[in-house]
Amino acid sequence: MNSGTTYVCPRPPERATVVTGARSDAYRYKYPNNSNYLRTTRQTSRFHTNHVDGCKSSTSRFTQNFLPRTAEMWNDPCSKKRVSFRKAGNSFAVSPVLLIQSVAAMPEVRVDEVRRFMVDSLLAAGAPEPEAKAHAELLLYADTVGHFSHGLNRLELYVNDIKGGMTHPERKPIVLKESPATAWVDGMDTLGATAANFCMDLAIKKAKECGVGWVAAKRTNHFGMAGYWAMKAEKEGLIGLAFTNSAPIMIPTRSKQSACGTNPLAVAAPALNGDSLVVDMATTTAAMGKVEMQIHKNEPIPEGWALGPDNKVTTDAKLAFDTGKLLPLGGLEKTSGYKGYCLNTMIDPSLPVLAPGDKERNNREATLKRGTITYPQGQIDCYYRMAKKIGIKPLTVM
Repeated sequence: MNSGTTYVCPRPPERATVVTGARSDAYRYKYPNNSNYLRTTRQTSRFHTNHVDGCKSSTSRFTQNFLPRTAEMWNDPCSKKRVSFRKAGNSFAVSPVLLIQSVAAMPEVRVDEVRRFMVDSLLAAGAPEPEAKAHAELLLYADTVGHFSHGLNRLELYVNDIKGGMTHPERKPIVLKESPATAWVDGMDTLGATAANFCMDLAIKKAKECGVGWVAAKRTNHFGMAGYWAMKAEKEGLIGLAFTNSAPIMIPTRSKQSACGTNPLAVAAPALNGDSLVVDMATTTAAMGKVEMQIHKNEPIPEGWALGPDNKVTTDAKLAFDTGKLLPLGGLEKTSGYKGYCLNTMIDPSLPVLAPGDKERNNREATLKRGTITYPQGQIDCYYRMAKKIGIKPLTVM
């Protein structure tokens, strides 16, 4: 899983530049209640960026009504709709479902209070203040754009990894080897955000200087929302890519046990009038964080997300989490899950899967205007217990 990847820019524009930055050779998922999924092997990820300064290009967009809505619906902790494949054909069925917990009953926490809690948690775990603040901004961004599986939901993972001695937030990444366009970085097992910032900054610098850059890192940790790092390059007028492998919690087609990671990847490209295209996805049908969010909401997962211990499709979120057998993008073999498996093994940044970005942008604007973030009660309870355990002030709910 540590093999290199190649990016080919189709019809490269004039002054084309490819920048890649990489992170994570030691990306670990840690499931607090299941030691079988404690990450011990090394993994690699990369960032990619393409310079488009002075270039013109056109992009065809699918309408939001045409696109599969799974990511949109299941990113929302207050979702009132469920999306599934119909048995006959590949059309999508969208149907209302009964919410166990109404939106009105969901606890709200002020954005600045969430930031305070995240920083305090990381400081209490042993992170230096600059690193704690940088990592908190990464998590807070995910929550404000509605990507709840990679925001507060991931905080306990980082706290546990620091306190368990697997993550060393006081360390700084170092460059082991480099050329004008490439670099190999040792992340020194520091926080994922620390290594990712270092690598993407280096990748962007190289791209601007010589037209192409590629940065790969080893010995780093979970870097949160992949799109956050791709967008870092997009803000510099570049096409950014960030991708990684992860803990072996995906079951390959025709396999009986998990062997691959969710292998997320992200692409971000600037567009006209301040717009942008951002793709951020796992190569499994859903990320494990989405399963965790269903546990917090006390709701089932859709058919096709995961298998149970008997290798049959399950809709039990807790069982899916404990078993750790996520299905590849596409689901079972009969619904072309083998294609997701192939994409998973390739970690190919040139993917043809597009998702609308306006929902995330609108969600962030609405969240910041409202000044609060809505979390399931189960998640609030989880972090109340963690706060007591590490000796910090719990989240203050509105």
